[in-house]
Amino acid sequence: MYDDNSNGRISCTEAKRHNIAPVFRQHPAYKLMRDADGDGDGIVCEN
Repeated sequence: MYDDNSNGRISCTEAKRHNIAPVFRQHPAYKLMRDADGDGDGIVCEN
């Protein structure tokens, strides 16, 4: 799911490519991206 290079993580580039950015904590992809949530607000790929 959204992990184009099969590395077990989803990058913001991949999220944007699949039109799911920004990704909120409730989205199933968030668990593969949570390390990117630098400010801890439950949203990744905000910009």
